[in-house]
Amino acid sequence: MNDSYRLSQQSPVNHTRDLYMLKRNGWLLAAAWTLIILTSFFWNSYQEEEKIQALALNSLELSFEKDLVYRRWAATHGGVYVPAGEETPPNPYLAHVPERDIITDSGVHLTLVNPAYMTRQVHEMGREQYGLEGNITSLDPLRPENAPDDWERKALESFTNEECEAVAIKEIGGKPHMRFMRPFVTEESCLQCHARQGYELGDIQGGISVSMPVSSYISHIQSRTYALLAGHSLIWFIGICFIGWMTLRMIDVRTAGETERRKAEEKLQRMNETLEQKVSERTRLAEKRSEQLRSLTVELVEAEEKERRRIADLLHEDMQQLLASAKLHLQSIDPDPSHKPLLEKVDHMLKRAIDNSRELAHELSPAVVHHYDLTAALNWLVRYMDKRFGLKVRFDADNIVDYENTPLKLFIFRAVQELLFNVTKHAGVDEASVELLGSEHGLQVSVADRGRGFDSAILDSGSGKEGLGLLSLKERAKTMGGILMVKSIPGQGSRFTLWLPLEVVGPEESTAQM
Repeated sequence: MNDSYRLSQQSPVNHTRDLYMLKRNGWLLAAAWTLIILTSFFWNSYQEEEKIQALALNSLELSFEKDLVYRRWAATHGGVYVPAGEETPPNPYLAHVPERDIITDSGVHLTLVNPAYMTRQVHEMGREQYGLEGNITSLDPLRPENAPDDWERKALESFTNEECEAVAIKEIGGKPHMRFMRPFVTEESCLQCHARQGYELGDIQGGISVSMPVSSYISHIQSRTYALLAGHSLIWFIGICFIGWMTLRMIDVRTAGETERRKAEEKLQRMNETLEQKVSERTRLAEKRSEQLRSLTVELVEAEEKERRRIADLLHEDMQQLLASAKLHLQSIDPDPSHKPLLEKVDHMLKRAIDNSRELAHELSPAVVHHYDLTAALNWLVRYMDKRFGLKVRFDADNIVDYENTPLKLFIFRAVQELLFNVTKHAGVDEASVELLGSEHGLQVSVADRGRGFDSAILDSGSGKEGLGLLSLKERAKTMGGILMVKSIPGQGSRFTLWLPLEVVGPEESTAQM
């Protein structure tokens, strides 16, 4: 019951702790799931943005490479002649070039367009038609209109530090544009116009920049981001629902299990209480019956002793008196000489009958048992065994609690008497020892000999007539709350130890004399 009580006291604490752990684990799992989804979302968004920016940059690179191919084509031919006009006036920076302007036989005025002039006009056309912008610029431009803006200036300055290109998204005209710029290296065809500026072959003369609007790309990035956000939100929501469902399910299972466990504990506790009540009732009944049996045993000892005294008194008062009277009457007869031998024989027989009845009366109920203490009674028994059977008995007594006229003293005396009789009948020796010890809890008496001995297993098996007397003595000692211990080895002797508690007859009947 104590164990079930401790379990019932500990289980609410354990149940609360388990529920707390389940909820905490659910929150931790939800947080981990959210972190995974956020990481996936930002990573995929970054990848999409990088991919779209790479596509835009690839378009700019293609435009740049195309412009560079056109320019090189024109440079390899020393420029091209086109009709001069308002859209293509003669280039003032080529005034030093012979045949800058020529007139055909048909009278058409042609002017020389160098690669830079051609590239600038192509960029202007691309800006008008496709929104693409381009510029050939330098930190020291011949044409002031080709001066770099702030971003181009920083890019040109970075080219002097061995940077190979510059890329950025900047607003142009209030709209986002991707800008791309690479250095422009002086070639042989460039020296025609720029040699006077001190440039040599291979020098970084400036840079070519291209720009294009990226609003459509940004819109596409945003739409892809929204799609990723919707997809990841759906996956996150499904995962959170699953985690929540699993957590609630585990809590329900744990709660149901706790409920069942508590019901089982309550049922077990009720069964324990019922069982303990039954055990207590049966224990009380067993104790009551044991007490009754002990009382009956004590009464039996007293009744047996009373019967012994009655028989002894009968022998002493009646039988001996009759025999003595018969002997006196026989002695008063004037014998006939012819009957004298017969009368003497009868007289001798009467004398023996008187002696035997007196001896039997003393053996049945020795007066010393009723009028003296246990030590004196056992001393008398030792002398009687020597006189009656020739058995030499060594008797030792130590720290004895004296009981006057009690069943305990009678039972111990009769037990020692029976054990000594067994020595004379079965041990085959003429010596034995008796040891009496007393304490505040009980009396212990031991009877030992070095005779034939026997197999003590017969007492446990209950087989054979040899052990019936000892078995009866053992059972009587048990009913009085004591114990008889037997230790016997064939050929080496036996030792019988009897212990009885002082509570056999109650403390009010005892007189302690240490």
